[in-house]
Amino acid sequence: MKRITLADVTGSIFEAVADASLWPAALTRAGTLLDVDGMLLLYCNTRVGRPQVIASTGFDGEALAGVASRHLDDDELVRESFQRPAGEIVSRTYSFRDPGTRTTIFRRSLSHVTERIQVAGAAAVRSAGVHASLWMARDESRAPFSSRDLAAFGGLLPHFGRAMTVHHRVASAELEANLTAGAIDRIAVGMVLIDADGRAILVNREADRIFAQADGLSIRDGLMYAADSNQTSRLRQAIRRVGRGAVEHGESTGAAAIRVARSGGRSPYHVVVIPLPRWCQPGSSTSAVAVVFVTDSERGPSTVELVCGDLYGLTAAETRLVSTLVESPGLTAAAKTLGLSRNTVHSQLASVFQKTGTRSQTELLRLVLGGIAPIKAPDVSSGFHPVLVEPDRLDDRGRLGIVHGDES
Repeated sequence: MKRITLADVTGSIFEAVADASLWPAALTRAGTLLDVDGMLLLYCNTRVGRPQVIASTGFDGEALAGVASRHLDDDELVRESFQRPAGEIVSRTYSFRDPGTRTTIFRRSLSHVTERIQVAGAAAVRSAGVHASLWMARDESRAPFSSRDLAAFGGLLPHFGRAMTVHHRVASAELEANLTAGAIDRIAVGMVLIDADGRAILVNREADRIFAQADGLSIRDGLMYAADSNQTSRLRQAIRRVGRGAVEHGESTGAAAIRVARSGGRSPYHVVVIPLPRWCQPGSSTSAVAVVFVTDSERGPSTVELVCGDLYGLTAAETRLVSTLVESPGLTAAAKTLGLSRNTVHSQLASVFQKTGTRSQTELLRLVLGGIAPIKAPDVSSGFHPVLVEPDRLDDRGRLGIVHGDES
C-alpha cells in the first residue's frame, strides 16, 4: 500500500475545494498521515449561521448528524477553538465517565468506540465572518499525542486554512446569489437577465409562470418569442438594441418597450428592456447586459389584500375592495365582483379615502400600484427553513431545555 505523504494530503484538500464530495477522502488521507482514529472539519459563516460539519472520518455518522443539527454551537471544545488564535492547538484527554464531557461532540459521537478519547484541534481560519476548525481523535488504547504528533497536525492547519478560506468565498457567493434570487422571486413582475445576443441567463419565478402559459410569450433555447412573428421580430430588435448598446457604450441610457398581445382579448403584456449598470456586468460575451421586465396586469393575487389592512388600518371588507379595484378598476365593476350594492361599495370607498389620505380612485390606485402591488404574495414555498427553528438542547446537567449563554 502506498504511503500517504503531505503532498498527497494537500492535493486532496484542494481537490475537495473544487468538489465538496471529496472532503471525506481528503480527511481520510489526513487521518492516515497523522495516524489517528477520527477527524472532523467544521465551518461557520459567522454572519449568517451556526457551525456545520463539512466532513468527518471515524465518527458515527448518525450520532454526529444529531449533534451537528442541535448542539454543535454549544460544544465547549468548538467554542474554545474559535476563541483562540488560528493555529493554537487545543489538546485534551476526556473520560466519558466524567460529567464534564457531557457537552462535547466527542462524547456524543464516539462513545460507542471507547470510554476515553484523546482530542486535539484548532481553528484553521479565524477572521471576521468565518471560522473553520480541524480536529483529530484517538482512543485510549493508542499512545497519547506527542509533541511530534501535534507538530504534524499543526503543519496541516495552514493548508486547511487556505482551503476553507476559498470554501468560504465560494459558499458566501452562492449564498448571496441564492438570497438575491429568492428576493427577485418575491417580485410580481417577470424578470429575465439577457446577454448581448438576447439569450436568457436568469429567469425569475414570475417570468417562468408567464412563459409556462405560452399565451403571447414563450421562451425556447434561451430566446423569447411572441405568439405573432411580427411582434417576435420587434421584441428581438428591442432586446438586441438595448443589449448591444450596453456592450458598445457601457452604461447605456437607452431602453425599449413593447406590448405583446395575448389570446382571448386578454390584456397585453408590457415588456420593458433596460440595460444593467456597467459596474455589475462581468464583461464577457456571455454575461448579462440587460434585464427584461414583463408585467402581467391580469396576474393572480398580490400582497394588496394581504397587507393593506396593516398599512392603513382598513377593515377586511375595505381591503377586499382595494384589491378588487386594483384587479378591475371601476366602482360598478367592483360592486358586481364583490356582490354588493353600489351604495355599500361607495361608503366603503369613502372610508378607504379617509384612511389612506387619498381623494379619488386614481390617487388610491397610484398609491397602491406604486407601493405594495409589485410585491408577490407568499406561496407554498414561503416560510422559515427548519434549521432556523430553535431546537431543544441539553443543558450542562444533561436535561432537556434551552441553554441561555453561561447561565447556571
